Amino acid sequence: MIVSIDGPVGVGKTSVAKAVAQHLGLLHIDTGSMYRALAWKCLEQDLDPDDPQAMATLAEETEVLLQNSPEGPKVLCDDHDVTDEIRSPEVTSVVSQVSAHEGLRHHVVEQQRKLGDQGSVIMEGRDIGSVVFPSADVKIYLDGSLEARTNRRLKELESKGVPCSFEEIRQTVEDRDREDMNRRVSPLTIPEGAQVIDTSHLTFSQVVDRIVETVRAAIRTKRFAKTHH
Repeated sequence: MIVSIDGPVGVGKTSVAKAVAQHLGLLHIDTGSMYRALAWKCLEQDLDPDDPQAMATLAEETEVLLQNSPEGPKVLCDDHDVTDEIRSPEVTSVVSQVSAHEGLRHHVVEQQRKLGDQGSVIMEGRDIGSVVFPSADVKIYLDGSLEARTNRRLKELESKGVPCSFEEIRQTVEDRDREDMNRRVSPLTIPEGAQVIDTSHLTFSQVVDRIVETVRAAIRTKRFAKTHH
């Protein structure tokens, strides 16, 4: 069972996917953190995020691992724990540039498909249902108003002690939307056959419950099809 959850920045994909995975006993894969880890390394090595060849080589020579731990999922970049660093405003400001390159995405998508082949997974990102797993059993597209997504991202950063303003975050979210939707390779789009959920006026639990029920219905349908084949 492969479940894809796509959507724009600040819509709560990671926390929702994590909760759904816990409810259903599935493996949660946060693909955005893979791109963020590469963006972090790009900054660490002072590389040009607009250089396609440099970014392809970066992806080819970097090992990004996602590990479960008692404290929550950890992101390792070449054995260095970058779980917190990859959420910094500096990384956020370049991740769209870094992830826009075809060569880099090719390597990352390969890794994502290998992770998906390990069994039943919930994979979230921006091109999972459209590019990585177009034949996913369940496709979800989370959406939300610019204001709701800005507030969500603001609370997230404030909880980590990162100083920021509403206007600053709003501009960042707007810029990220534009970059993600207009990039040449794997632009952010609603995957064919996806269930669209507008999270603007829903509680976290309501979003999670809706997806859990959708996945359970798909599992029942799959089982029924197998027994009557």
